[in-house]
Amino acid sequence: MIYKFSAIVGVLLLLSAQVLANGTVSDEQIRERLNDSRIQDESRPEAAPPAAAPEKPSAAPAADEGKTLELSKEQLLEHPDLLVRALMAALLQNNPEHVAMLYPIYRRLPDNAREQVLEDWGAAVSARHQGRYGEAVRRYRAVLSAQPDLLLARLQLATALFEDKQFEAAEDQFRRLRSETSLPDHLHAHIDQYLAALRRGSPWRFGGGMTYQSDKNINNAPKNPDLGNGFRSDPPEAANGIALSLNAGKKFVRGNGLFGEVRADANGKYYWNNKKYNDFSVRTAAGAGYQNARSSVALLPFFEHTWYAGATKQSNKLQRFSRSAGITLEASHRFSPKWQSNFVVEYGRQRYRTRPHLNGRSLFGSATVSYLPNARQYWFAGIDHNRSRARDLDDSSNRTGVRVGWGQEWGQGFSSRLTLSHARKNHLGINFFGSRQQNREWGVNTSLWHRKLHWKGVTPRLTWHYHRQRSNQVFYSYSKHRVFVELGKQF
Repeated sequence: MIYKFSAIVGVLLLLSAQVLANGTVSDEQIRERLNDSRIQDESRPEAAPPAAAPEKPSAAPAADEGKTLELSKEQLLEHPDLLVRALMAALLQNNPEHVAMLYPIYRRLPDNAREQVLEDWGAAVSARHQGRYGEAVRRYRAVLSAQPDLLLARLQLATALFEDKQFEAAEDQFRRLRSETSLPDHLHAHIDQYLAALRRGSPWRFGGGMTYQSDKNINNAPKNPDLGNGFRSDPPEAANGIALSLNAGKKFVRGNGLFGEVRADANGKYYWNNKKYNDFSVRTAAGAGYQNARSSVALLPFFEHTWYAGATKQSNKLQRFSRSAGITLEASHRFSPKWQSNFVVEYGRQRYRTRPHLNGRSLFGSATVSYLPNARQYWFAGIDHNRSRARDLDDSSNRTGVRVGWGQEWGQGFSSRLTLSHARKNHLGINFFGSRQQNREWGVNTSLWHRKLHWKGVTPRLTWHYHRQRSNQVFYSYSKHRVFVELGKQF
């Protein structure tokens, strides 16, 4: 009997269910003013993100003991319907011994009698059993690309990621599964054990990313260069280069939910055709916190140093630009398997080496609520507020923004993420244009990727970003968009 793909999937799902983010001024002053604004915007803190191993859980309860039917390999090949059913049962039960026996026989069937989803799943279970976790993860992702509703395959993927020490990716998959109310209670309990182990998180975590940068308006020049009174802004400048990020962190568990934590982050941009906009920053933080099964809170003092080429024609080399110190409070709470929240409050003091008028302090707050209706979809919404106080009032401001987002796993292996944002920024003092600057901002960020396209744990994402700013002072009004490819990995 030849099983069509839809029939295979139907049986798998059935068995699975059963087992279960105005004055006189010079041209130089105008350029400096625009650069100051860009520096302050780019140094704003980031918003809160949308949110020892236990005994290994069995993906499904063991089959009931009873009468068995013994068939030879040749007899199974003569009855492919029995072979397929036996293999599906072994896959759903995550039984590597039975898979090891049945999978080679299944592969002897004619090409038109085999289904790719069963081949990938059988190869994944075998590879994981043999300790080849990288191959197992690749095969499990192929299964879910074809059939994202196979929750037991997703559970096996999450466990393989955990065993491969891809803790960030494993936690993401476990949390997706935790939102599935159709899973039986004993599997939810096993998932909670893994999440608890991830919260204890003794291993070091390392990560990084790289993005190709192509910005046609790196200096945020206004669309209309005529500023009035005979003044004109510089034209837009193009810059091409790469943005790099590296991060490392570790939690030190002290018992009773208490932990210590250290972090280090480095970020930089290198533009090979406009080096005066190159920059590099390093932030280190160390603190302590408390966590339980539903909540986490951490207090992290930090220090940050920034190097910048200066955005002037006189220098293309990085030089010490600013330093800051402060403290960050982070908290999260899971109201239910489908609802969770994240909060960030940060206070900092900034000191600039060559721009003392920007010296001051800032207070940033962010709150995000996330909803996961199922393992294939999530929604989030957040609000952010930044209170910046510099030496001069016209460099001091209040900025409030809102954002909403949606992530989705589609059929054929595609995934997407969309974020929309809007903000208002009001400066406190009258500047050399004779009024208080007031800005409105709009942003769109959307990414698309294919879950089967990855190499050594890195999945490229095609991203389009659009930002528009409108101000009561034409000098600060601009818009720009970029299309780029993102590469990132946590390990």
